[in-house]
Parts: sequence; structure tokens; C-alpha cells
Amino acid sequence: MTGETCDVMVAGTGLFAEKIVFSLAMTAAQPITVAVGGRNRERMDWLSLSGNARAALFGRPVRVFAVPLTWNTPSAIAETLAVCRPTVVAQAATVQSPRDLDSPSNPWQRLISRAGGFGATQVLQALLLSRMARALTLAGVEASLLNACYPDAVNAMLAARGEAVICGLGNVAAAAAMIAAALGRTEPGAVKVLAHHQSPSIWRRPPAERRGVAPRVWVDGRELDRVFERLEALRSPLDVRQSIAGVSAAPLIVALLGQDEYVGHAAGPLGLPGGYPVTVRGGELTLDLPAGLGRAEAVAYNRRFAEHDPARLLADGQIVYADEAHRVLAKESPEVAKGFHVSDLDAAAADMLALRQRLGG
Repeated sequence: MTGETCDVMVAGTGLFAEKIVFSLAMTAAQPITVAVGGRNRERMDWLSLSGNARAALFGRPVRVFAVPLTWNTPSAIAETLAVCRPTVVAQAATVQSPRDLDSPSNPWQRLISRAGGFGATQVLQALLLSRMARALTLAGVEASLLNACYPDAVNAMLAARGEAVICGLGNVAAAAAMIAAALGRTEPGAVKVLAHHQSPSIWRRPPAERRGVAPRVWVDGRELDRVFERLEALRSPLDVRQSIAGVSAAPLIVALLGQDEYVGHAAGPLGLPGGYPVTVRGGELTLDLPAGLGRAEAVAYNRRFAEHDPARLLADGQIVYADEAHRVLAKESPEVAKGFHVSDLDAAAADMLALRQRLGG
């Protein structure tokens, strides 16, 4: 432990965390200290060195340093937070990386693929984020908590637990940036997009194979019709979208530090399902919906998508698996397949991790 305080803690050392650190190092106009928190010391040191080198190359007043972070319990995390006292925490660590599920090659990966994919691991995406939220309370640190791990669904789960996550990173922010670029309108606020996490994946497919409900898109306050047709040339391979998602975190974080304003998009803001246009002014995040679109209508649009996820949150706080996901999971673990209440998140995660270990994942 260095004993240093920081403005931003990036919790995690994977690809998404890397993009956040590097983007801040290359773009921040005012002084920012960034702590990279994790368990892999070699990786943390490399991210710190690379971030500081980028800041030097671009002449940015950013300093990056590494802090060991132990994930076992909220109290263990709180020990680090009590020293660093960040203003913003960007949670990019998870016990189940989505990249590990891209190419199913073992029984665990194949099970999740049959159960509907990444969305079936919602409880594993929520586990470390929930511990971080509890750790902030234990440490007495008032920080804006951001989530890069399936925020469209997970943020609502934590809200149901009474654990505050201001918003998520990626998904709609990446989709909106690509759409704005494709339309040639990159001024902040010119293009507004309402989209669930399922919507951006549409752009991975060739135009002839794009099906389902398109994201809703407004340009200069007017909603576009024939979105698929107008954006026919837009094509986004998965890795490209992930890279844009990580980069999109930088301007949002800078605004939450109170150094600038942000007019853009965020996934799962204020515990809502899906992604929305938002603004951050004076360090405070609010929805920035197009004129004529009410909050209830926007939430209902995104909730429709959530109903097709492998796991979904009911009004009473129960997480239930969709029919096919339940059938597939029940063959291996009836206990996991029955779902869980959000208050039992830790126990439910332990059950799913035990299943993963048994299947060799």
C-alpha cells in the first residue's frame, strides 16, 4: 500500500480497465491521479507505467499508480478504499470475464452458451461490484461508483439491494458513438440513442441479417425512422465495439470529478435497466431524454429487451431464469436454476461458482 490518495480508482486489470486508464492518460486536461487496483502486480505495474508514459507523450497532467486490492470480502476492499479515498470508482473486475465465453471449449462454457450466453452469468457480474459498493460504505468513502460489468441488468439488481451505482460504462455509449460517427454528427447532444445491451450486437451482423427492434435514434431532436436502412453501412466487430466502450469512460469520469460537463450516454444510470442519453453537470448525473420522450416510456422500452435476457429481475427482487436457461441449468444444478432473491446474492454466486468449478470452467 502506497498510502496515496487518488481521484479515480480503476478496479481491475483487464482489457476494459486498460482502455479506461489509457484514455484518461491521453485526454484529461486537468490534473488527475488514477489508482489501478487489482491482484496481478505485474499487470498493475505495466498499466501504471504505460499510463504514465502516455500522459508524458501527450503532455497530460495524469499520474497512475498501482494499489493491491483484495476481493475476498467488502472489509478487505474497504481497507484499500480508506487509504485511497477515490472520488470515482470504475469497476471493471468480475469473476467471470465475457471474453472467456466467446468460444465455448469446455463444459462450463458450453453450458452457459446453451443457457443463453453471457446474460446467464448475471450473478457473477454483480458479485464484486456489490462487494465494492458495500466496501465504500464501510470505508466511509462517498464516491461515484461506475460499473463496466453488464450494467444494463446488474445496476438494477444492485439498486434493488439498496446499493448505489451511479451508472454503467460501455454498451449504449459505444453504440451511440458509432451511430453518431456514421451519421457524421459528432457534436455533443446532436445524436441521442435509447438502446439496451442487446441492441449494439445488431451491428455485428451483415445488413441482410439484422432483425428485431432497432435502437431508437434522435438527431437534432427528431427521431429517425428506418434506422437499419439509414445505418446500413455501419458494421462493428465485437473487439472494435469493446475498445470504443472502454474509451467512452474517460469523458464521463472527468465530468463526475467536476472538471467538465458530459453530454452523452450511459448504461444502467441511476439503477435503471438498459441505456439512455445522460448529462453530467457539476458532478451530478441526470437523464437527458429527447423532448417528447418521458422517463416511463424510455424505461418501458428497455425493460422489453430485459424480458428476453436469460436472467431477469422481477419487481419483488427475485432473479428468475428464462424457460430455456432454467431447463439447461437444471440439468446440472437445480439449486442454481431456481434463481435467487437479490438479498441472497453472495450465496447464489457461491452456488454458481461451485457449478463452474465442478464443470472445469
